[in-house]
Amino acid sequence: MLDGEGMVTTSAQWYAERVRLIDKIGDKNAEKKNLLLIIPFFNEVDLVFKNLDYLKMQTFKEFDVALCYSIEGEKFFNPEELKKELQKRKYPFTIYLIKTEFDNGIPTGFFAGEVFAIKHNYEAVMYVDVDAFAVNKDLVKIVWNEYKKENVAIVPYFVRFLKDSKEIKVIQKKLYNTHNFTLVPISILKEVGLHYVVIPAADDLNFMKRLIKTNKIKYLDNHNLLSIHPFKIENEFVVFSPLTSMLDGFLWIDHSFFEMLIKALFVSFLCSVWLLFTNNSMTPSAFLYDLKKLIKRISSNEIINVQKERKEVIQYFRNYKTTDGSGVKEIEIYSSIKTKNWSLESKKWIRFHLFSFIEKLKYFKFFRKIIVQEWLDTKSEFLLFHMFSKQYWIKDGDRYILLADNSNPFIHALKLMLLPLIYPFFLALFALVTIIGLIKHVNTTGYGTDIDYSKVNC
Repeated sequence: MLDGEGMVTTSAQWYAERVRLIDKIGDKNAEKKNLLLIIPFFNEVDLVFKNLDYLKMQTFKEFDVALCYSIEGEKFFNPEELKKELQKRKYPFTIYLIKTEFDNGIPTGFFAGEVFAIKHNYEAVMYVDVDAFAVNKDLVKIVWNEYKKENVAIVPYFVRFLKDSKEIKVIQKKLYNTHNFTLVPISILKEVGLHYVVIPAADDLNFMKRLIKTNKIKYLDNHNLLSIHPFKIENEFVVFSPLTSMLDGFLWIDHSFFEMLIKALFVSFLCSVWLLFTNNSMTPSAFLYDLKKLIKRISSNEIINVQKERKEVIQYFRNYKTTDGSGVKEIEIYSSIKTKNWSLESKKWIRFHLFSFIEKLKYFKFFRKIIVQEWLDTKSEFLLFHMFSKQYWIKDGDRYILLADNSNPFIHALKLMLLPLIYPFFLALFALVTIIGLIKHVNTTGYGTDIDYSKVNC
């Protein structure tokens, strides 16, 4: 974001002073609770109501809710109509509508909620994606009670589902992301710092790493303690633009040199495969756009307009060939359903992805066959199916999206031969990014702990 002088600012104070309380929905005389659930959203008003309807069924309702949106998001919905509908539904908890005058993705909403929570002396915050639903009626109660026992951050399990409610995977033996009802005490928040709102992102991975380093986390082993996080293919940015999706991970995330090197090797290969094999009709222009943006980002501190990126990614998505499935009855349906543990600890992360890639080698049995997936498992799977299948489709509801078409065996063979020639280019590119990432590393520990709340009006 640009400050008053047109310069990019990293000042948490500058951002905090641009967080606005728009309205309080519910009993105006209700006392503040000790727990604040923070739910950022962009324009997904239907998901806001669905999320709140699940929260309404919680057996423990001693919490307030902060619905956080941005000046960019409100261009796509009417805030006054939202307020009227919230008032009409009469939820059994107080809802605060909070707006930011900037938008750098999900961390923006979490940052705004954190500022509000500290300003108004909440005891703890809970981070909730707008599309993460508390299907277990005791979820909030159990997480809160566990926190009261030990005064540490509490990380529950969550499950991801397809649109037909088919279970895909259980995650969260280790901290994968905070967006699924992870509770963080304000005392720990003040120790590790707030979400780093400067960089446009879907996740603030540094925030998670800061939490992990405190060793003040309890992971709940109760597999029945579930929230669901529906799968949406539009969110799999790796399909459309791997340079974009991976860039911030090199420049801004707190990685060791070895971890960055391993990622550079992997992402270089990912980009090589994407450029050669993807069926997106916009591949050349999308690649050139990403390359220009990469050069721009590593040569300056300019903040990219995240809403512009979102629109462009959606446009990439629309330029893939789609069909309703008619005439493709010979397609072999492949859908993996697995249970995995994820971790941001570097050694375990690297081991997971290496073993994952080796384990996926069994997919060579699909060589020159037509593959349809109902979801994207891992990037290694994405790579192998792009490279070796005859056709690679993703099933999204009633649509089939063609990600790679290797129907012509001669062109397919030529692409495979070109791959080793293209890979060194990306390897050199990401080696450079790795070095620059180390030089430009931003230490976000303690971010926002120096905010002067007397100047914050939310």
